[in-house]
Amino acid sequence: MAKGKQDAASLLTCEAETRRPFIHHLNADTSWLIQIPRNDDHPRPYFNLLIDPWLTTSQIEFSRFFHEQAHTVPSAFQTIAEIESFIQAIENRACTLQNTPAPSEPPDSYIDAVACSLSLTDHVHEPTLRQLHPSVPLLVREDALYVKKWNHFTTIAAIPPFQRSWQTTLLPSLPSWLGIGSLTMTKDLQGIHKGLVVSFSGTRHPTAEAIVYMPHGIPAEQMDFLRERDPPLRVLALLHGLLNVKVGLSWLGYSDANLGAHNGLKLQRLLEAEYWAGTHDEMKVEKGFTSWILTQNPISLEEALEREREECGQELARPNWRDVGNGGSLVLV
Repeated sequence: MAKGKQDAASLLTCEAETRRPFIHHLNADTSWLIQIPRNDDHPRPYFNLLIDPWLTTSQIEFSRFFHEQAHTVPSAFQTIAEIESFIQAIENRACTLQNTPAPSEPPDSYIDAVACSLSLTDHVHEPTLRQLHPSVPLLVREDALYVKKWNHFTTIAAIPPFQRSWQTTLLPSLPSWLGIGSLTMTKDLQGIHKGLVVSFSGTRHPTAEAIVYMPHGIPAEQMDFLRERDPPLRVLALLHGLLNVKVGLSWLGYSDANLGAHNGLKLQRLLEAEYWAGTHDEMKVEKGFTSWILTQNPISLEEALEREREECGQELARPNWRDVGNGGSLVLV
């Protein structure tokens, strides 16, 4: 169930009783809002987690001469203030439908935490992040702790690695029923094949659940350890793109920057994710040196399924793929 942002609040009409998580795609690229129903005594109905927010202005890595890119499609949400208003409308509607009073005083921010999956500036986008209230906890990888130099956020924490147990990813700045852990490709020379596992319990499901987010992808064969999740963890959604991006020149060889649909399908099979939605698939405006060595190759789900049939010699069940576009929303039932 994916709709435009103007309709997202109305999704609560049919979903309020189920108390299930939402995901909202904030742009055509890889910025997300995840809303997880609270299972504690908090007066507000959702914990609102922002992932890799980059809304407007270009992204520069090192210098404009080396790498600069910009959104091809304007983000559905142009400011953090717009996201705040969007969340407020959803939470007020939820309180009405659940017949519970809304908090008498609005919070400093309806965004409860922000998590950045990589240290690159399209994932840690300073102009966007500086729009957040300083009290919002910022969770980053160890190599992105340079954000402390901004002197903007009161709470900055390093995201722990995800191992077999999601309970090892609990942080003091998060509720006791919510964990965020990092995933990393071994021998990641580019430093971009990383991801996040957002785990939570108590959403009317007998086991804890998780959303696995891999903006550039991690080779499926390196994620086999995720089969051994202990305690059990149901993978509710996989966010992994279809677009394959290669870096290099014909006479030097290529390496994959975005692994694309073929790897995404393998991961969906491995994780047995209930939903699979694309991310980081926007073909952005590229400038600088890197624009000469990037090759973008969109791969359809049908192409990935066809290759899988050829390799396996049989047709497997079709994954529950959802196209959650720019400004789209999905209820994870």
